[in-house]
Amino acid sequence: MTALLLAFGFAFAGFTLNSTISAHGTEGEEQTSSTNTEATEAENSNVTYSYVAQPGDSYSWIARKAVQTYGLKEDVKLTQAQILAAETALTLAANSPVLNEGQTVTVSEDAVHEAVDAVKNLSEADQAGWAAYVPFVNFNTDNVGERR
Repeated sequence: MTALLLAFGFAFAGFTLNSTISAHGTEGEEQTSSTNTEATEAENSNVTYSYVAQPGDSYSWIARKAVQTYGLKEDVKLTQAQILAAETALTLAANSPVLNEGQTVTVSEDAVHEAVDAVKNLSEADQAGWAAYVPFVNFNTDNVGERR
């Protein structure tokens, strides 16, 4: 299903990402965030979302969770169609890597922010195109990237 989304879905969105997204070996970094409310913009650009691939996880699932995490953290409201578009942009920007169980996957908050900003401006027609895929997608990412 993810391949189908990637193959057909991105035809509906006319945006690209130029952001840092990486996947690491099994020894990983923990999610980092700035706790100083007076942090500079440069410090904020170092925030990452870090996940450990579990059986059945894919990069698309990880990207979906990163978009949802960002939405919760920044109080950004996205439709499910917009989540799919942002997730797909992140996955394509990372070259759709295949994940190994236990692999640490890190997504920069800047990359997620860029993807989210891009999908906020999708036309109604583009959103309708993405919405066609929504019934085939599980948006529950509770256990994605979480050690079990």
